[in-house]
Amino acid sequence: HISHVHTWHGNFTSEQNFAEKLEQRAAAGVDDCDWMIKLDSDELLRVPGNDLISFLQGLSVQNFDQVSSHWVDRVGPHGRIPDIRPQPSLSEQFPVGCQSFSANAGADAKSFKVFAFRGYLQEKRSGHSL
Repeated sequence: HISHVHTWHGNFTSEQNFAEKLEQRAAAGVDDCDWMIKLDSDELLRVPGNDLISFLQGLSVQNFDQVSSHWVDRVGPHGRIPDIRPQPSLSEQFPVGCQSFSANAGADAKSFKVFAFRGYLQEKRSGHSL
């Protein structure tokens, strides 16, 4: 069973985002054994076999409780973040990679983030780690 839990609307603050995520998790009745999937709207997730459910089921059998992945933030032309459209591809809509931000953001910046984790775990306010 897959359910959508949270979409951000309005001016972003990490404090408000974190509080809303906690409220949404409680309202959705997230169980300890549920998998939580955390993706931003400009992120394309690729997993072995191209089947997320089977991928997570396989990790469950192996007693994994979190999955990290490398990521690259991307923006539209001239640094804008346009609305997402079905076509063209995300790489065409967001052609400018911003990974150099991490190199300039200090020692705490990471080029990977947790994208799936079990319901008994809690992500940090940044949303990139537990």
